[in-house]
Amino acid sequence: MTRKKSRPYKIGLHERLRDYKHAISYINAALAEDSTEGFLMALRDVVEAMQGMSALAEDASVNRENLYRMLSDHGNPRLESLNAVLSALDLRLQVTKLHSRSGPSHLADASRIATGIPQPPATRSKPRTKDRTVSRRVTPSH
Repeated sequence: MTRKKSRPYKIGLHERLRDYKHAISYINAALAEDSTEGFLMALRDVVEAMQGMSALAEDASVNRENLYRMLSDHGNPRLESLNAVLSALDLRLQVTKLHSRSGPSHLADASRIATGIPQPPATRSKPRTKDRTVSRRVTPSH
């Protein structure tokens, strides 16, 4: 019996990341880990899978060498540069509340956010100043 050769991990990953749903989930999972390095590496994987660094650098009007540096594990991109990269990928940042003390559970909120369904106005509660936190999420731009 001959063994089937396995594909290198990066090739399989890049094939999956060409799908926007998978790419968005991948980036959001990296963001959930609360690691800047993990987020930047996940974004780099998506860039390499969807367009490649050179093409994206041109689309985002960013120097290619700076793009490599920005998306390295030691990168520290400016918000303007990060938005340019995300926009070139047809993605954007979105801010959401991390935890809810009343109303729907945070799992229901996460599910609603992941599917892009806005919270109905009738159930919105006025946020309390002490409870505000910021979470970064990546969603497709329209």
